[in-house]
Amino acid sequence: MPTIENEEAPRRSLPARILRFPIKLIVMLVVLLVRPFVRHPRFSAVAAVIGVVALYSTMTTLGLSLKPTSSPPQSTPATSAESIVVDGDSPRLTTQSPLASPQSPVAYIRAQSKNDVHTMWLQLSNDVQVREGSEQKFQQKISSSRTTANVKEIMYVGGMKMRDGNGVYMYVLTVESDGEVAQSPITVYLDPNGKIRKVE
Repeated sequence: MPTIENEEAPRRSLPARILRFPIKLIVMLVVLLVRPFVRHPRFSAVAAVIGVVALYSTMTTLGLSLKPTSSPPQSTPATSAESIVVDGDSPRLTTQSPLASPQSPVAYIRAQSKNDVHTMWLQLSNDVQVREGSEQKFQQKISSSRTTANVKEIMYVGGMKMRDGNGVYMYVLTVESDGEVAQSPITVYLDPNGKIRKVE
């Protein structure tokens, strides 16, 4: 008759036994407390409450939780706003604003970089044209103040149209002069017709 050899149960590690001991002790205490109440139907509800409280205390003592754990919010590295190339004309127009740039400021800046005074004149409001006198006088003024600076890029930062119809818009120009590249902010004010009232 074949014999079955008794395999020795694997011995648990010392940390596991240390961890199990307080659990077994708490369970035994719960059983001892609840058993007298279970024998009496009248106190069965009390026994159930005591069991639940004891179970909750046990889980709290062991650092357990009945609530699902959620991963901590992941922090995203702060990044600078990316520039979007609007068109490839010269100088090119880029933007960081979700709103489109008005046409007249861009046309004015591009015409100025190409010494196209006629196009610059067409972007001015009627009031400015009257104040300048004529396109010829305006051309003389532009020619006398012309520099060797070359606009490489027009960055549209943003702006808005106000309640009275006038608008204010900001740009940053990347300018190259004598081999050095620098950036210069300008603010353009438009009338309700979208023509330039002032450039600062």
